[in-house]
Parts: sequence; structure tokens; C-alpha cells
Amino acid sequence: MAIVMGILAAAKANLKEVNDRLAALEEAFNEVVEKMDALEKKEQTCKIQLFNVEKLIGGLGGEEVRWRETVETLNSLFANVLGDVIVSADCILYLGPFTADFRSNLVKSWHSELGSNNLKLLL
Repeated sequence: MAIVMGILAAAKANLKEVNDRLAALEEAFNEVVEKMDALEKKEQTCKIQLFNVEKLIGGLGGEEVRWRETVETLNSLFANVLGDVIVSADCILYLGPFTADFRSNLVKSWHSELGSNNLKLLL
């Protein structure tokens, strides 16, 4: 009986060792599964963000043409600012007490004078 009990004790010790290894492997497996789930969630989030970024870039790409046109328009208007401001200021300062014909002739002379000095006018 002592011999059988020794064999039983050895078998129980061996079984405990196998169960401990099995528990450790299950714990490692569960950690890997959790990590895989977290990575899959992160992958989904990244795919959604990438889709949104591509959508935003596509939308802004169409705006590039409009922005370029706006910049060109503003640059051409900017070239006329100085002449327009001079004529506007002169109109405010000098044209109040005069008749419409005299005002018109005066503005025409200002335009020709500014044109001869290479100042552009939009007005």
C-alpha cells in the first residue's frame, strides 16, 4: 500500500504540475486574446479615422481651385487699392460743393493723372 500511495502522491504532484502549467498557459492565452481584441479595436478606429481624413482631403481638394481664384482676385484688387483710396478720399474732400458736371470732369482728370503715374484704379 505504501508503494501505491507513493505512486499516487507522485501522480498527484505530476497532475498538480500539469494543472499549474495549464493555468499559466490559459492565462497567457487570455492575455493574448485581450491584446488581439484591443488591436482589432484600434485597427477599426484607425480605419475610420483614415476614411474621415481621406474624405476631408477630398473635400478640401475641391476648395483649392476656389481658393486660388479668390487669391488671384484679391491680388488684382490689391493692386488697385492705392488709386481707389486716393480717388475716394479726393471725392470726399473736394466734391461736396461743386456741380455734377464739374465733379465728373474733376474725377476724370484725377483718373488720367493717376494713370500717368502708373497707379491702377478699379473705380
